[in-house]
Amino acid sequence: MPIIYGVWILNGVIEEKTSRVVEVLMGAIRPWQLLLGKVCGILALALAQIAAAAGTATLLLVLVRDADLPDVTGEVAAFAIVYAVLGLLLYSFVYAAAGATVSRQEEAQSVTMPITFTLLGVYMLSLIVVIQNPDSTVARVVSIIPFSSPLTMTPRIAVSDPPLWEIALSLTLLLITIPLVIRLAGRIYTGAIL
Repeated sequence: MPIIYGVWILNGVIEEKTSRVVEVLMGAIRPWQLLLGKVCGILALALAQIAAAAGTATLLLVLVRDADLPDVTGEVAAFAIVYAVLGLLLYSFVYAAAGATVSRQEEAQSVTMPITFTLLGVYMLSLIVVIQNPDSTVARVVSIIPFSSPLTMTPRIAVSDPPLWEIALSLTLLLITIPLVIRLAGRIYTGAIL
């Protein structure tokens, strides 16, 4: 999920840099404000799409009533939403910063490859390690690290009962990291635009 919307943001940043629109906008707003608006707009669209898909799936499940799905508690659903939103926010600004470092669409793939491989690696790690052995040291560490916790803590909460302090530490580190990434992305974007 972060990959899809992250690439949208990256392409939007590159498109702004290659057009003259950004020069006009710079007379009215600061570069970091433009970046923040772009990311928030695309994230609003992402959350609307996710909500529409979840609503449709819920409606279909109510109508069909014969689906063999695991029970999901309200706690797991709440943590899934929180981590999804925070993960989207974090990686949106990572993709935005990456987009600011290139000047043409043709270069986009080379700059997104490390981010995409990181996300896919964490996703595979969550499927192979976290779900199979949620209380292992590896699962505990990756569910606390801010760049992997959005993809690993929710499955861990779903299949086991991690201590509350680990969940709190994970969320705290994620909430501390997001403003730092936003500030770094803003500086990279400002330097690239100006």
